[in-house]
This record gives sequence, structure tokens and C-alpha cells, in this order.
Amino acid sequence: MQGEDIRTATIIGGSYKEVCDLYDEKPHLKGSGLRALEVFMELGWDGNLTYHSCIGKNKPILKSIYHRENIKLMLQDSHDVTFCYDHPFRMTSVYPRPDILLYNKKRIEAEDENVLVFGMIDADFKVKAKKAVFDPQTTVMIPSYRGNGSEAEELVMVLNASEAKALSEREDLMEQRTMIFEKENCQALVIKQGVKGAMLFRSKDDDGVQIPIYKTPKVNSIGSGDVFTATFAYKWFNGCALEEAAMTASKAVACFVAPHTVKGLKDTLAIFNYPALEYKREGQVYLAGPFFSYSQKWLIGQFYRALLGEGVKVFSPLHDVGIGEAQDVTEPDIEGLNDSNVVLAVVDGLDSGTLFEIGYAVSKGIKVVAYVQNESKKSLQMLEGTHCDIETDFTTAIYKASWYAAQ
Repeated sequence: MQGEDIRTATIIGGSYKEVCDLYDEKPHLKGSGLRALEVFMELGWDGNLTYHSCIGKNKPILKSIYHRENIKLMLQDSHDVTFCYDHPFRMTSVYPRPDILLYNKKRIEAEDENVLVFGMIDADFKVKAKKAVFDPQTTVMIPSYRGNGSEAEELVMVLNASEAKALSEREDLMEQRTMIFEKENCQALVIKQGVKGAMLFRSKDDDGVQIPIYKTPKVNSIGSGDVFTATFAYKWFNGCALEEAAMTASKAVACFVAPHTVKGLKDTLAIFNYPALEYKREGQVYLAGPFFSYSQKWLIGQFYRALLGEGVKVFSPLHDVGIGEAQDVTEPDIEGLNDSNVVLAVVDGLDSGTLFEIGYAVSKGIKVVAYVQNESKKSLQMLEGTHCDIETDFTTAIYKASWYAAQ
């Protein structure tokens, strides 16, 4: 272990380029590890940091950006990895191919007082720490912290719902909790659950503490999990209680997803004023929109899968009723509307059926989120006048509909 007189921490994670067709004009050098490094720097880590990662020709860029007196960069030569997204809910490809990365996987070994470890597509790890935080970042062949010989006097696992299911091989939340504590011998476990927030468990018998999520005016969720885990680790390594660390981590995510940067994170947290989502029910979203062409069906499909991925119950006329004659589809569609408490409507094209569904919802007091990019303000006057949420951002529209459904 390094000296007791100087606070130290090690971060192990990916240094990857990310490109999102929905937002970005060019790839950005980020990844789980670099975001965590930025969080520690932004929040003001006052000790030494060691950063382990793998990188190729982009190494000089990384070194120039993150050159600090208190940061030691331990970079293994590897491929430059790029993650490509259509939008934050859909990663379309990884370059180089995962099989090439798997064949050339590196090995990272580290020992420190405090260690934050992210699962990596291009490296395995073995670490020894007094305090360790582990975020696997995958549901495919999900790694076990203890299973690879890593050690920690105190270990906290941070998982999303899919990862918890994969690691525990259980569907029930409490069964997941029990299995993971027994398998990993951890001090605490955080399981993130979409609109339900997160659950913090401190033993295999703990009923858990609810960690809320916060509503923001805009959302770009790529990297939000990295920010949660990094902020949690930063606070816990600094001596904060587990619950305080988790609460602050959730607030940090809200501060990150609107501007999609950790710059200014410390100042934004100091004046934090986003409202917490009070989860009250498993509401249903009615997904309205035209589906008469391939492009229309594709877009409806993206909304549908994104909502399901957030754990939201969805009624989609395309997926649940299908294309048919008026006498066959009208009654089940109206029934789906009546069973929903939110309508998420794709308004571009001003499809008559979609506008009818919006009007019906408004008359029934059902909240409407209207996604529109190409229509004039004048053509949306009735929607604006009846207090529909008019949203031009794909990702934010999904989150808003999810939030309304849970309220």
C-alpha cells in the first residue's frame, strides 16, 4: 500500500472515443475511466491519483489533456476503441470488433488504499485495496470482483438492473441482493432501477434505502452511470457515509445530463435545486405516432425499446395491436389510451390518427409529451394551449414520459 500520510486513489477504466449520431459532430475521447478521472479532478481530490487504462495512437492526446502533478498515468498500449451510438439508448457498434479486443485483452494489476474499477472491453483486472468500488459496465460474461482474485477490505458493488440480474441469475430484487452479497462478500450494494431510482443495501438482510432520481429540463444520458459511480466513490473514499455518497451521486447525475459535462460539477452541486421524482406507481405510456413507412416504424420502434429499457410499461398500437382495418384497431387502441396515464406522441407529419389520440388524451386529463422537430410553431398552437409538453430532443422526451408515468 502507498504511504498513509498522503491520500491516494487509483482509477481503472476505459479511455474510449464516443460518437452519438443524435448529438455529436465528431468523436470525443471519454469512456468510464476518463469520466471518473474528470469527476475526481472537478470535485477537488486533494491527494494523488493513479489512472490505469489502455489506449493506442490517442495516447498523446490523453496525456496532454490530463497532465497534472498529482496524476500518474499508467497506460498500456492497445487498440483505440470507439463506441458508436444512434442515440443514448442504442449503441450500434464498437471498433475494433469485440472479438479482436477479446483476443488482445490486456491485464491491469493495481494496489492502493482506494480503488475504483470499471469493467473494460479491452482489459481484465486484479486489484488489492482497503476500499474498492466496482462497476462492471456489462451484462455479457459479467465479471466477478472476487472471482478474479481481487481483494478489498471493504467492497461496494454498483450495478444497473440488468447487471444485477445477470450477476445474481435472479429476477427478484431481494433475491438479487442476497445472492450478490454472498457471492461478492461486499460491504454494500447499489442497484440502479431507472425511474424507480436506486436501492442501497448494506447487508444481505437489509431492506434497503431508496435513492431518488432528479428531474432535469434536458437529458443526454451517455456516461451518466460513469458519473454516478465516480461521484459515489469520491465521496465514500473521502469518508462520507454510504447513503450520503449515493444521494450525492444521484444529484451529480442530474447536474451532468443536462449540459452533458462534469465541468462545474462542484459548483452546481453546491446550489442543487432539481426536484426529486417521487415514484408512486407503475404507470403506462401510450406510444402514439404514424407507422406507415419503414422510417416511421423504425422511429416508433426506437421509442418503444427505449421505454421498455427504462423499465416503463408501454402500450404501442404498432406492437400491441398492429396494422389493420379501422373496425379492428380502433377499440383496442382506445382501450390502451384509457389504461395509460401518459401519451408520448410523435407529431412530425401531423398524422390525423396521432392528433386524434392527443386530443382524446387531453379530454381525459391524460398527460401528453409531444416529440416534434420539423413542424412550425403555429401548427402546434393547440398542443401548446392545452399544456402538452412539446419536446424536440428524443432522449428528453423519453425521460419526461417515463417520469410522468411514475408520478
